[in-house]
Amino acid sequence: MKVIPVDGQNDPVMNAERPRVQAWAATHNWRYFAFSNWLDILGQLSQIVPTSPPLETLEIDAHGNPTVCDDIRPGNVVNFGKGLRGISGFSGQTRLYLSACNTGLTYNGYCIAQELANSSGTTVYGSRGYLSGTRAEGNDQTVAAFTSGGVYYPPYPGAVDANGPNCWLAHAPTMLAPGLDMTLKVETTGFKPVSLETEQVEEIRAEIERTVAENGSEPPPFRIAPDITFAVPQRDGSEHIYQLLAGGAVLQDPLKNRVWHERCVRVLWSCKVRACCEVMTKGAGAPFCSFRYD
Repeated sequence: MKVIPVDGQNDPVMNAERPRVQAWAATHNWRYFAFSNWLDILGQLSQIVPTSPPLETLEIDAHGNPTVCDDIRPGNVVNFGKGLRGISGFSGQTRLYLSACNTGLTYNGYCIAQELANSSGTTVYGSRGYLSGTRAEGNDQTVAAFTSGGVYYPPYPGAVDANGPNCWLAHAPTMLAPGLDMTLKVETTGFKPVSLETEQVEEIRAEIERTVAENGSEPPPFRIAPDITFAVPQRDGSEHIYQLLAGGAVLQDPLKNRVWHERCVRVLWSCKVRACCEVMTKGAGAPFCSFRYD
């Protein structure tokens, strides 16, 4: 199976990109979908892949630079990579393309493609310059630098003018951590690890599993942003993303688009997660004190 998610941003570049790629995919045995963020990519993949053959190629068509691809960035790329590992059909044999400008290059010692390769366990292909077209369509082209509207866009170090396969730099995994990472991570601005005893992580995971075993409900028809987003380590080394809504009273699985009321939230806020979140969010919006279940 080959899948090409395309950035759903409302801008002239992506507004032209989506219909072109969608029409091409429909006649070339590729699956297409538009996405809003990295969680949406995981969610839509989880719906597509379980009943399908192994995921052969995943090409993420978006805006980028050496440190970001859409909203995949240093603060969440590890969580995104581990989330991919939890998708049925994804493996170390999956070819993963960050089809955005300059994603294969290194800037100030950092490369988003390499970081994603390390966390996902598969080779990630990043572009070697300002990119147009896609690897899927075979119309991919990079330029090292260009001028548009009288404005010069200089090259990043290592950028090249190229076509086709020469547009891409392969980044193989180099830093896969041994064993399981039993750190529960909480996102406020980027995911930050919360140190818990293994027994506490197991308690949280067990309570969440008991909760989500129930059918749950569809999210309400309101534009509710999550209070926090956190990644729970799974026994196979992957991570699953959950969110708390409505002052911490509602658990949401953004990948399956289901919500549950309160049951496991009491466990979350009875441990150090509550205190750590309060410290991390001071001065950064609404405090988490209303989430307490004492």
